[in-house]
Amino acid sequence: MDTSMNKLLCHAIDMELSINGIQSENFVVVGGMATASIPLVKAYALHLGKDCFYVRHDKKEYGMKKMVEGIVGPYLLMDDVTTTGYSMWKVEDTIGYEAEARFCIIDRRRKDRESEYKKEIICLFKESDFE
Repeated sequence: MDTSMNKLLCHAIDMELSINGIQSENFVVVGGMATASIPLVKAYALHLGKDCFYVRHDKKEYGMKKMVEGIVGPYLLMDDVTTTGYSMWKVEDTIGYEAEARFCIIDRRRKDRESEYKKEIICLFKESDFE
């Protein structure tokens, strides 16, 4: 993603969060699930000048054997696409406490799909926007 597209996406995220009453002062880090959300999390953290973290799907079997990479504190939880909310649940469950806010680029959740994750997720687009 080139710099101008990165800036455009970050400003769109800023506006969507602001519309929903979320300011960058509400959190100190930006986090997400490895691996798909890492570019989004890192780009937005750099945009805000904040640290970031990600949660692995499985514990590493070598090195420090970490499940979480990076600094954790009050956080904004991000994902590129949400279908069931499982990735967001997995991050919150692994970290041990809920995110200050949750954000995704595309919300693929539909009423005909059952999802046990009922937390509010602020989304830039819904799947129906592309139909």
